[in-house]
Amino acid sequence: ESIRERREVVLKYKPFGKDEKRHTIHPFFIREYKARLYLIAKDIHPTKAPKTLTFSFDRMVDVIKMNKTFDEESINNRAYFDATIGISRTDAKPQEVVLKFAPHQSNYLISQPLHHSQKIIKQNAKEFTISVEVVLNYELSERIKGYGAQVKVLQPESLAQEILEDAKALVKNYK
Repeated sequence: ESIRERREVVLKYKPFGKDEKRHTIHPFFIREYKARLYLIAKDIHPTKAPKTLTFSFDRMVDVIKMNKTFDEESINNRAYFDATIGISRTDAKPQEVVLKFAPHQSNYLISQPLHHSQKIIKQNAKEFTISVEVVLNYELSERIKGYGAQVKVLQPESLAQEILEDAKALVKNYK
């Protein structure tokens, strides 16, 4: 209702592992990811520049709809997450991510692409290599790690190193 009516909202929010905070927000839209709902809204801080934040509904403690309306232009849902896998969006520029998969993964990735920007670079009996143009974020890393030994990050090097370090830590857990 507050989204449609463009009404300011006061939100008490308790992030995991942090203290509860009060936010005055301009709600823009709701997004679902992994069976969880999120509110995308502009946080109107009294002493800091406003910024767009993501709030999970399951961590909202209290929501108060205010009578004050807002006029600012809403954010386009599709455009806002265009270069993002998941819900963690940053202002970082999208990068080309090149992934080399075991060949038997090709049918899965063709029928259900990792991202709408996915392009096939190479497909043969030995490998299936794709590229996606995305922002590096937590959900991208988690999706890649979900493929285990069936994938190798070819670029960017920073992402390849992050996945490698996590793999080393995983191996240590089993020693």
